[in-house]
Amino acid sequence: MRAILSAFFLAAAFLGAPARAEMPKSEVDFVATIQDARAVYDAQPDRARKSALVKEMVKRWQTILPGGLIHDWTGTIVELGKNKGGRFYLAVKIADRLHVMTWRTAFTDLSHGTLIGPKSPLFTALSGMKLGDTVRFDGKYQSFVNVNERAKVYDTDLIVAFTAIAPAS
Repeated sequence: MRAILSAFFLAAAFLGAPARAEMPKSEVDFVATIQDARAVYDAQPDRARKSALVKEMVKRWQTILPGGLIHDWTGTIVELGKNKGGRFYLAVKIADRLHVMTWRTAFTDLSHGTLIGPKSPLFTALSGMKLGDTVRFDGKYQSFVNVNERAKVYDTDLIVAFTAIAPAS
């Protein structure tokens, strides 16, 4: 099994090298944990092993992102808008079916503080951005959006409290 995974990741590294050249190691490693899980999730014989695989994926994230801190990651804005309270919500795609985002509503954001208000320096930065812009960002990982384990692996949407964002150069 390890030989298969090693060959898979070696091939992926060569095939994806140009796109990943600008990504910091933490982002490359983070994305790889999800790709690892996607490669073997459906082959797990039962729910318990699938659950253990997701737990191992999250455990690896904790090693890659001490304290959940994200620094200098890159991605593409795929959702940007203001909610009824005038705060920005945001989703950034960092890989296939892998997004980091804020909550959209004040209610869902109550215990997270991810929405970006008018007094935040991020608000000004986001005011000049649009869908499709490539950005560099910092933030803190909060939680999964998806409750379903399979979705955590195959449609990975993560709530992040962004602390910096700027156009990628």
